[in-house]
Amino acid sequence: MEKVSRCFAQKSRHLLLSTGGKVSRINTRALTSLCPEDGHFAEPKMVTSFPGPKVLEHKGRLAKHQRVDQLVMFCDFENSKGNFLQDIDGNVFLDIFQQIASIPLGYNHQALLDCVKTEEFQKILINRPAQGLSPGKEMMDRMENTLMKVAPRGLKHVQQMMCGACANENAMKAVFSRYNAMRRGSIDPTPLELETCMDGRAPGAPDDLCIVAFDKAFHGRSLATFAISRSKAMHKFDYPSWHWPTATFPNLKYPLEDNVQENREEEQRCLESLDNLIRDSNASGKYVAGLIVEPIQSEGGDRHASNEFFQGVQAILHKYNASLIVDEVQTGGGASGEWWLHEQWNLPVPPDVVTFSKKFLFGGFFFREELFPQHPMRIQNTWLGDPARLAMLDAVVQTVEKDDLMTRTKEAGVELMKGINQLQNDFPEYVSKGRGNGTICAFDMPSTEKRDQFLGLCRNEGLGVIGSGDIAVRFRPALIFSEAHAKMTYELMDTAFTKLRAQDAN
Repeated sequence: MEKVSRCFAQKSRHLLLSTGGKVSRINTRALTSLCPEDGHFAEPKMVTSFPGPKVLEHKGRLAKHQRVDQLVMFCDFENSKGNFLQDIDGNVFLDIFQQIASIPLGYNHQALLDCVKTEEFQKILINRPAQGLSPGKEMMDRMENTLMKVAPRGLKHVQQMMCGACANENAMKAVFSRYNAMRRGSIDPTPLELETCMDGRAPGAPDDLCIVAFDKAFHGRSLATFAISRSKAMHKFDYPSWHWPTATFPNLKYPLEDNVQENREEEQRCLESLDNLIRDSNASGKYVAGLIVEPIQSEGGDRHASNEFFQGVQAILHKYNASLIVDEVQTGGGASGEWWLHEQWNLPVPPDVVTFSKKFLFGGFFFREELFPQHPMRIQNTWLGDPARLAMLDAVVQTVEKDDLMTRTKEAGVELMKGINQLQNDFPEYVSKGRGNGTICAFDMPSTEKRDQFLGLCRNEGLGVIGSGDIAVRFRPALIFSEAHAKMTYELMDTAFTKLRAQDAN
């Protein structure tokens, strides 16, 4: 395959066209930008090796105050645009991770710039309301135009929070309240429960309830969400936690079409194990009030399961009168080509709770009628969301609809997977288990060391990408990511893999 130079502006730029699933090229010598949202950027541009001297200098200064091992770069947000991120050394990256999957429209989108220039927005920033007590006059219109407009099917109640971790933690509180009211036979606590809860004793602070989570799950970094997170031991040690049950998530074999029967048996084994787990936990006196699951286990390595598996999970929970919490913090917001990935599961009834954050700009959860708080102040904090981000979300929702970004995302996802499959064919010693849903795509590499080496090479080609789990490379672009960006992503990775192969040969 013909290779493309590091500075695409200096030579004829060749992008990939997909024809019948195969990779071909077109010359784009006159290309100015891949989409209008990118402004003047048409390609990455590396002016230093990465990390550059300014990034290293800033990193050294910050290291005097906190750990910086995980820090990738210092960004020049003023000069970033669309899908392209500029660092403080002037290097420009095609960014397919977008601040841990949290930027819906790319950098400095005009709709958001227009939003924040308004006098209304400035007043919201200056006079941030405690929304649980005294929200602003605009809140109801904003909620109806945003959260309720894109609410998961069948869920008409929503609670605004701050971030994904507090959304998941308060979702668990709602599930516990519902379960305890059910077994108590009343929504009202007893005098003994009111007395004992104050110093953490049962029955007021039940020690016989739990939430089931899956192995390799990640649901946040608060103490409560650490109890249901299983992705990395380094995140958890030293912190007190509850010993709650861990269910087994399917470990699918790829390609899916060649392993249909084995994967069906694997998922059935996991479902049977889950049923036994809940049965045995309940029998031991540790009652399962609910289960939380990500549609795609992101931090745990981009692990997928079939629609039928999730249907089976819900059926088992109904059998034991336990609630289903779907954690859409990373998958919600359109990256699957739909606002909510779980809606692809075709569940017979909606989940009990769906949590969100990241591309929605702030956190919260939707929930069924049965989980509606029966007493005031049960789900409460100072701000209960962020009205400034709610105003920005209004602009996001309008833009997604106006520019048909869901269709763009679906098309880009197809193109991205074609590129991953081509890399799997061309570099089988490095690339395996290509998988994706919309632009939520990933592949595995042979080891953590080799994966990290590849990520470094990608960044020096101008591709902003990151890993997940121990060996996966994951993609989380903005909703403005297009087929053309997917083709460019392939080309940059192709160059990086070619260099990796050459390094390994020496």
